Amino acid sequence: MARTRKSGRSTGICIAGCMSDLGPARLGERICIRRFPIANVKGILHAQPGSDSRYGAESIQDDGEVTLDLGESRNFVTDVAEKAAEHVPFTVRIAQTDEDFRKAVSIRHAAYARHVPVVAEKLREPEAFDRDPGIVVLLAESKLDGSPLGTMRIHTSRYSALPLEGSVDLPDWLSASPRSEANRLGVSEGRIGRLVKHLLFKAYFRYCLLTGIEWIVIAARSPLDRQYDALMFTDLFRGEYIPMRHGGNIPHRVLALRVTSAEQRWAAASHPLFDFMIRTRHPDIEVGEDTVTPWGGVPASNLYAIGSRT
Repeated sequence: MARTRKSGRSTGICIAGCMSDLGPARLGERICIRRFPIANVKGILHAQPGSDSRYGAESIQDDGEVTLDLGESRNFVTDVAEKAAEHVPFTVRIAQTDEDFRKAVSIRHAAYARHVPVVAEKLREPEAFDRDPGIVVLLAESKLDGSPLGTMRIHTSRYSALPLEGSVDLPDWLSASPRSEANRLGVSEGRIGRLVKHLLFKAYFRYCLLTGIEWIVIAARSPLDRQYDALMFTDLFRGEYIPMRHGGNIPHRVLALRVTSAEQRWAAASHPLFDFMIRTRHPDIEVGEDTVTPWGGVPASNLYAIGSRT
């Protein structure tokens, strides 16, 4: 049972993992990977409201674990073959100027107006959190005309608790770890919106690697929670939906992913997005060592050539 908070400042939607989640795999080590119905992943990522199919990873403590022997020479980081760069018709970067924030706010408001009108009314202007220390706003914009196509705000726990923590108490082990939350996700309509959402998540994942964030923690309402099941996030409160103040008191599930073990988990499960997230280079994601301030003591040499491989 989740411990909900009765007061506290909060804002947004989140992302993190659980104590029983995988740590970084070492050579010769045996690790447990949850069974994952790969054939159903595409349906989960694009699940429509009203769908009653629920696939994806089950609780890590449940029966259904697969033991994988990494052997003496297997290394998911170095054994994967390099692939050609993939270019997209937009860029993803960190918002810096007033114009950048204006674009982010416009696409944010438009997206929430379609899906959560009660929250959208509060998003016509930039929020105070947008420029707070320890927070960045990602912006996807068209190469053709510079129009905004998507946005996401990233909170880190460097200076304060995550917005999610204004509504629920995270486990002590997680609240003591470097963690982040992504909220105010908004993308344009149509097929391009799906690709923009995937690139924003990849940029977020890269940002966490570069800044030493250990856990991504997400609060997701139904049916959007299914896409995090598909990405092999762990449900922290066993399916409980918890009202979130920063989400208009709409009930959300709280899920988490350990950043440092995500590559091994996706590879072991032959996840359909593994190539996209790990093995494909996306030069149009302009989030790199020259655009973020490292936090957590993660040497650039340990990021397995993030600038050239992701």
